[in-house]
Amino acid sequence: MASNEAKFLVNLIETRFPDGVKVGVAENQTASGKVQSEAFQEAAKEAGLEITKVVSDADPVAAATTLKSEGVEAVYHGGVTGTCGAFDTARGRVGYEPELVLKPSNCVNAVEYIAAGKAADGVELGAFGKDPNSPENKDDAGVKEYVAQMTANKVPAEVQANAVAVSGWTQADLIINTLKQAAASEDGLTRLSVMEAARDQDYASPMLINGIKWFSTPDLLTGIDGFRPIKWVAADKAFVSAGDVISIRP
Repeated sequence: MASNEAKFLVNLIETRFPDGVKVGVAENQTASGKVQSEAFQEAAKEAGLEITKVVSDADPVAAATTLKSEGVEAVYHGGVTGTCGAFDTARGRVGYEPELVLKPSNCVNAVEYIAAGKAADGVELGAFGKDPNSPENKDDAGVKEYVAQMTANKVPAEVQANAVAVSGWTQADLIINTLKQAAASEDGLTRLSVMEAARDQDYASPMLINGIKWFSTPDLLTGIDGFRPIKWVAADKAFVSAGDVISIRP
């Protein structure tokens, strides 16, 4: 997942800045943060995108100050839930306003950005799951199915809107689809047919953003095959679409 996201984010930088841009990384010091940072750096290397500076976000103010002094114009903050907004708050304190701030998809907790205020305005990340609360999804068939099932199981509305809940439901749906595909095979539902079905997927799960699928072949596991950029709008206290789905299929 981290490598897929990283490819998408590097692709996004190249698309936004065709004439080049100074790129930096603020790395969270948890295991997850380091994995995300390393994946981003590897994707940048493969794309020939030079990274000017990599800093730790353990001291957000120091991180923001260093990247500002280096003239970094596009920064990837490999944060984790609970720490994502702290870096933006620090940027506001030191007056660091890069042209583009990117985050991993786990940095989707609105509360953190609301706390950061105007400093978080314009932060972008890659989304693959539908937001049940978004007006654009009001009449979406997949969202209606999701809400109906969650409501029937007495899941509170505020939990239904949580990105973690959407991700969990989607993972369960992917497993169900794999089992159905295995059951429909010549061998029926067996351990081997399930393994084979899991390696042969081209499935648009209902809660994946339209245009995104779970894709795998016997030779290549891609998983989520695309992301759509979304942008935080401080005035609205919400994420909005920032472009079309970008495919990462090989």
